[in-house]
Amino acid sequence: MRKIYNVDRLRPIIAYAWKSPTHADIVSKALEILDNDGYREQHDFFAAYADILTEYATVPDRKGDTDKGKGYHYYCAKNVHGKRAVPTDSGYYKSGKNATTPSRYSRSARSIFEDDYQLALTFFASGGVENFAISMQFVGRCMHMISDVCCTPHTTDLTLTSSKSGRHKLFEQYARDIYQRFHAKNGFDSIYSKHFEESTVGEHMNDLAAMSAEYYDILIKAKKPTELDSAIENMLCLAQRSCAAFLLRFYKDAANKELALQNGKTYYLRSAANGRYLSSKGCFKSGVSLSKTAEKLILTANAQGFYELAFENGCKLSLAKKKEAQYELKIGKSANGYRILTGTSRFINAVTGANNGCVYSKQYDPDDLFQCWYFEAAK
Repeated sequence: MRKIYNVDRLRPIIAYAWKSPTHADIVSKALEILDNDGYREQHDFFAAYADILTEYATVPDRKGDTDKGKGYHYYCAKNVHGKRAVPTDSGYYKSGKNATTPSRYSRSARSIFEDDYQLALTFFASGGVENFAISMQFVGRCMHMISDVCCTPHTTDLTLTSSKSGRHKLFEQYARDIYQRFHAKNGFDSIYSKHFEESTVGEHMNDLAAMSAEYYDILIKAKKPTELDSAIENMLCLAQRSCAAFLLRFYKDAANKELALQNGKTYYLRSAANGRYLSSKGCFKSGVSLSKTAEKLILTANAQGFYELAFENGCKLSLAKKKEAQYELKIGKSANGYRILTGTSRFINAVTGANNGCVYSKQYDPDDLFQCWYFEAAK
């Protein structure tokens, strides 16, 4: 029996970009693209982890997952009315607007992607079968975010609480029914090259968001679902090609351990704003301060997706007295350095310095250099 869609009455209860089978299908077809385009070495490597990649490409939509949250999987190059958004000076668009979204930069599809990418590099650099498998879990999560940014509702702020939320539901339901029709088969040189040209891997998300947002008018004006066929085909093929190109970029980056924050390695943490170093010495409420003298910190990562930073005296970096998630950190690389998000803020706030030497937790602003850090290998 043919499905009937009431365009005017569809109202979402839960809004996703692509359903789980669609995310898994995008990963499978990305692997086929690598094979078809002659990247046999890379294809064979990732194909050995295909089950992990397809599984973890669906995990961020599951209830209770650390990457799940209202408005989180959005990266908006246009607003809900179709007006072009202006990124920050450092190039970041906002996440989805929601009444309960406290920050629209720290938990966007791009920032989550950057956090997961760093974890993928960290575990790959650790070596060994088990760590490679954990690395692939985070690679799968990254592919989820890429796919969401290749989805028009998630780049035009059509959230669950937006005035046009019914359009998101229409898109989601219809895409779920027709996604298997579309297969890119081959990649585009332009997409491959973009992934290799950008200085940080997250920068290409801006290009994807802009391309995806161009289908806004088609989605808003569609009088019947079949009018979305071409847009959905183009977006799914963009997602497949972009995921294939991303795998090539990761394969290249993973071969260079110096690009990874390495598990168990000792670092100095220097502020991008004033060049001072994070120190455990000081009388500030947070227990840490900025100092002209560098102090060593040991970085560790766990498979749950969190980092910890500990000074040599045993004190761990924590900017809150809460015991829950007290030492958990998310670390992602931006154009200005690394941001460090705190678990006690549910990864909304970033570790922030100040000229007076204070260090505290503050809502993330990608343009604030006091929230950007350099990890320097300690001697």
